[in-house]
Amino acid sequence: MNDRKGKIKSLEAQAAQILEAKKSVPLRRPIVIEFCGMPKSGKTTSIESLNIFLRRNKIRSTVIAERAAVNKIPNKIDPSFNLWNLTSTLGELLEKRYSEEYDVIILDRGLFDALCWLDWQVVNGYLRVSEREKFANFILSDTLRGTIDIVYLFDVDEKTAIYREHASLLTDKRGSIMREAVLSEYKKSMGRAKKNYGKNFRSVIDIDTTNLDQTNSAFLTTKGVLDEVTNLLVEKIGYFPKTTLSEVVSKYTEETANILGGLQFNARPIVEENEKLKQPIPIAVLKDKNSNRVIIGQKRDESVDKKGPEYRRQILYFGGHTRQEDDLQNDGNIESIFRRCLERELREELNIPVSLDEDLPKIIIQTSNNATSRKHMAVVFVVEVDFSTTKLRPNKVELSTDSKVKTGTIINLDDVEQLKKYKFCDWSKVILKDVFNIDGLPGTEEVYQQELQI
Repeated sequence: MNDRKGKIKSLEAQAAQILEAKKSVPLRRPIVIEFCGMPKSGKTTSIESLNIFLRRNKIRSTVIAERAAVNKIPNKIDPSFNLWNLTSTLGELLEKRYSEEYDVIILDRGLFDALCWLDWQVVNGYLRVSEREKFANFILSDTLRGTIDIVYLFDVDEKTAIYREHASLLTDKRGSIMREAVLSEYKKSMGRAKKNYGKNFRSVIDIDTTNLDQTNSAFLTTKGVLDEVTNLLVEKIGYFPKTTLSEVVSKYTEETANILGGLQFNARPIVEENEKLKQPIPIAVLKDKNSNRVIIGQKRDESVDKKGPEYRRQILYFGGHTRQEDDLQNDGNIESIFRRCLERELREELNIPVSLDEDLPKIIIQTSNNATSRKHMAVVFVVEVDFSTTKLRPNKVELSTDSKVKTGTIINLDDVEQLKKYKFCDWSKVILKDVFNIDGLPGTEEVYQQELQI
C-alpha cells in the first residue's frame, strides 16, 4: 500500500479500532512520544502531521513544544541552555502525564534529546564528564525515563539539513548550530547516546529522512504511535507457565522467586483464556505508619466479574496485573517487576506515590473457589504510609466511591468486632489472618480448606 490515499485509509481504520476499544478498555494513562534528532530532519513537520491526524480522528493529543525557541539564555552551546530546555519540558510533561485529558502526549525534544546534547557538550569541551554523568543519571531515573514510551530519533545528512535550512531564507549566512562541523559532531553524539543509553528506554526508533519525503516520514511515525496505543489497550500482562506452589498461603522467602520461575508476557485476552497459566497480581495493603489502621476499598460492579471473588466485597488491598512496561530494566527480575507494578498501580488507582526500594512480598495467596481465582495468585506487600499526609483520589472507573463502604475508608485492625461487620473477599480474609494474625472472621476457615488445582 504505497499510495497516499491507501496509507491514510489504513491509519484511519486503525484509529477507528482504537476508539472502539476505548469504550470497553479506557486508557489508564497517556502514551508519551519523544521526537528528537538532527535539525531540519523533518521532525517538526512529522509532529504537526501526527497531531492533526490524531485530533481529527478523535484521539486526544497534545504537543509539548520545543523550548529552544523561547529559551532566553543567549549562548546555545552553554550547558545551561540544554538544561533549561530539559527542565522546562519536564515540568509540563509531568503535569500532563497525570492528566485524564489526553491519550497521547508528543514531545518536541525531551529527555533523549538532552542526553544527545550532553554528549556533544562533553566532546567539545563545554561540560565535564563527571557533570554529564550526574545529569544523565537524573534523566535515566525510573521516574523520568519511565514516562517515555517511544523515542523517534530523526536523522538527515549534514548537507541536506543545511539546504533545507536555507531553502526558504533570503540569506546564506550560517547560524551557530547550522554548520557542517557542528552537525557532524551532533550526529556522532546521537549515535553514542543511542549506544550508551538507548537500552534504558522502551523503544528508540531511527528515521533517516535524507531521501524520505514528508508523507512517508509522517506515515511511519503516525503508524508507530497508533501501534503503541493499541498495545496499551490490549495490554501484555505477566504470567507463569506453571507453578509448583501448592498451598493456599505460601510465605515469601529468598527461594520463592526461583520456585516461581521466569515471568512471561502476552496479550491479556490470550493469557486470560488459558486456565493453565498463573497470573501474579501484586497487591499492597496500605497501613498507617503511626497506628494499626489500614485503608479498604470496593470495586465498582461494572469493573469486575459478577461471579468473581471481589464482586460487592470489601478489599483490604490495591494493585493489579503486571505489565510488560513494568520490566523497565528488561532483565526479568520478578521482584523488581512486582515493585514497579505496585508503584504504577497505586498511582493509577489511588493517585498516591510510593517508593518500594527493596521491599519484598509477605505472602503469596492462591485460592480456587471459582474460575477467576484459579487463574490468579496474590503477591502481598504491606506498604506503610502516613495517613495524615496521604490524599487519595480513587480511579472512579474501577473503584467505588459511592457504595456503602467507600474506597478510602480507614479501619482499625485492633477492633475485631468492627471487622466482622465487613464482607471481605477471600484474599482479604487470608491477609488478615496470615499477615496481621487476626482470626475468627466469618468464612476464613473455608478459604484455607480449598483444594488447589495446580
